[in-house]
Amino acid sequence: MKNRTKLLSLLFAMSLAATGCGHTGAPDKEPVDSGINESVDSEAEKPVDNEMKEPVDNETEEPVDQEVNEAPLDSKVSKVTWSDCTNDSSKTFYGDDATIEFTFTDGTTQEVVIGAYSTVDSMNKNDMDNDGEEEYVFHITYVNTIGENEFLYVYKIDDNKAELWFPGNTGITEVDENACLEEETTVEVDGKNKNAIKVECAVRDEGRAKATYDGIIYYDNGQWNEYNK
Repeated sequence: MKNRTKLLSLLFAMSLAATGCGHTGAPDKEPVDSGINESVDSEAEKPVDNEMKEPVDNETEEPVDQEVNEAPLDSKVSKVTWSDCTNDSSKTFYGDDATIEFTFTDGTTQEVVIGAYSTVDSMNKNDMDNDGEEEYVFHITYVNTIGENEFLYVYKIDDNKAELWFPGNTGITEVDENACLEEETTVEVDGKNKNAIKVECAVRDEGRAKATYDGIIYYDNGQWNEYNK
């Protein structure tokens, strides 16, 4: 009986081994990370760098000397540009002439020369002769032995032509010959506001600038006048 029990136990153990039960001798299983869940690195995703975006460095930018300084559009002038040593790479020295170009609404153009040692700082429109129609006013910096002088250049437009209206024709000798500072301003005349020009004049005296005039002038009824408060 005991021998039979031992025999049955032996047969039962052999049966368990044959069916692969238990830890010892269990069949190899694939590692978890090799199953159907692929690792993050192997997922089919495009890197951010490969997105169809154009690099900032490839953006097209116009060089400085091609910048267009446009005027407000009106019925006569469609565009105004200027060129000097500060915005034109072909002009490398203050001795090169500063120029202004008007483009009229009919497509024609006109270039005017401001002169050497000058730069065009800005432009605006204003009724400088107080006749109800605006002129083109250019703010100019001119360098000479006295220093940096600030001028106004005023152009009237007539029949697709730009004509210099100021400076040089006020009839006030000191203003026409020795101005070193010209600024837009306004004055009140007979209860009405008038556009005017503040003018300072100076001459070189023993190596220094000597002031010779400080006043305000305005144009009204066909003539220049000195403003007296």
